[in-house]
Amino acid sequence: MKYKQKPIQVEALWFNGRNLKEVLEFCSDAYVDRFDRLHIHVQSKDFIVKDVQGEFHAIDPMTFARTFEKVK
Repeated sequence: MKYKQKPIQVEALWFNGRNLKEVLEFCSDAYVDRFDRLHIHVQSKDFIVKDVQGEFHAIDPMTFARTFEKVK
C-alpha cells in the first residue's frame, strides 16, 4: 500500500550562522533539560523546524526544500 503524508503547517527559521539571537528567540519555548540546555545539533544553513508537537528539529536545506513549501 502507498501512503501520502498529511499536509501540515510548521514554523521554521533558517540558521545562516550569524543569527544566533534570532534562533534563541525562536526556540525560547523549547523543552530544556535539567541543566537548562536545549539540545539541537544545528549547522550553518540548516533550517530549524518547530513541529506540531512543539519539538524542534534541524533539517538540512535540501531535505527542507523537498519537504516544505512557503505558506502564502
